[in-house]
Amino acid sequence: MFRLFATAFCFLFLAAAYAYGQVPCQVPEPYQVPILCEQNPPIAAKLSVEEKQHYRLEPPDIITVKAIHWVSKDPQKFQEEEKHIFGNHIIGPDGYITFGTWNSPLHGRVYVQDLTVEECQQAIEFHFSKHFEEPKVAVDIFSYNSKVYYVIFQSQTKDERILKLPYTGNENVLDAIANTGSFQPNVFKRVWVARPVGNASQVDVLPVDWEAITAHRKSDSNYQLMPGDRIYVLEDTPPTMQRSRFLPRRTRVPRTILR
Repeated sequence: MFRLFATAFCFLFLAAAYAYGQVPCQVPEPYQVPILCEQNPPIAAKLSVEEKQHYRLEPPDIITVKAIHWVSKDPQKFQEEEKHIFGNHIIGPDGYITFGTWNSPLHGRVYVQDLTVEECQQAIEFHFSKHFEEPKVAVDIFSYNSKVYYVIFQSQTKDERILKLPYTGNENVLDAIANTGSFQPNVFKRVWVARPVGNASQVDVLPVDWEAITAHRKSDSNYQLMPGDRIYVLEDTPPTMQRSRFLPRRTRVPRTILR
């Protein structure tokens, strides 16, 4: 009986000590970003400064607006509303970005589709110039979502997998396939690029010499990609080897050895 009580006491003591040593986990509040960006991480860092200057905004790209010089003409009226101006803004299907809540005095919409980053910055500054004294903002591209290309894999069993990837302007065929992380090794591959020309009824098919661009580092068929390109990767079995050249011929065993 004594052993039973001693065992139970030790068990309770250890459980209490373990519970006492645990520290509640404090989870910080999540950073408020659009769900689209959480699923597709921003790729703005992949573009150079020169490429960003010539990039044209389109839906559903996401831009970041920051204040540089922001002096309100009525601080008491606009102080609480300024937090809805800065941060990330997604370009809607109609080409507008929306500032402020619907009942806010700073509520407004600015058309930014087909504008460069600099032109977008000027449009936002002009929009808020009636409420602020010579406003200056900085605009950057948070996520490129408007331009994409596709990589299509077909396995030996005729199953197809389609991957939709964001286009930044720097990708070639090798980059695109490497970005998928889905390439199967040791499988004979045939690769080509289907590129829309003009309207959807016209397509250019560009064959890719896979061995040349990988093993021999030749860039003749490592094409620079364009928005809307389809890279088709056909995974096939290697050509059957000729038995007479690679495999030994079948040899007849004398019957005397089998006896």
